[in-house]
Amino acid sequence: MIGKKEFTSEYVRTFGTHIALYIPAKDVGGQVQPIGATQTALDASGE
Repeated sequence: MIGKKEFTSEYVRTFGTHIALYIPAKDVGGQVQPIGATQTALDASGE
């Protein structure tokens, strides 16, 4: 982190989330299962 900023009234962070799913073939059966996920900060703003 470079620098520092103190927000006095509002701080908003925007995130993007990606989820990897395991989807079995129809013939095999089974359930869709999450196998991994990431969350990335896309933006930050404030006053």
